Amino acid sequence: MRKARIREREQRRLRAQIARLEQISAAQLQALQQVAAAAEKGAPLAAEDVAYARDLRKMGAVRLVDGKLMLSRLGREYLEDLNKTE
Repeated sequence: MRKARIREREQRRLRAQIARLEQISAAQLQALQQVAAAAEKGAPLAAEDVAYARDLRKMGAVRLVDGKLMLSRLGREYLEDLNKTE
């Protein structure tokens, strides 16, 4: 019973993040792409250097590691899906 409640809570949280991510603005998308490009180069951006860092974290697209923004699995999958549709 407890595991089912935990699983349900995680699924609700993930659905909420995906819903927020689907409402991403053009400026937020550009910031997400900047974070991804910086991470690929091996020089992640600091959270204060990205205009929409807080919004991207709420969406679950990035995570904060030692003050640097790293692309999360959800953010990586979103960008991959976006590139496939273009």
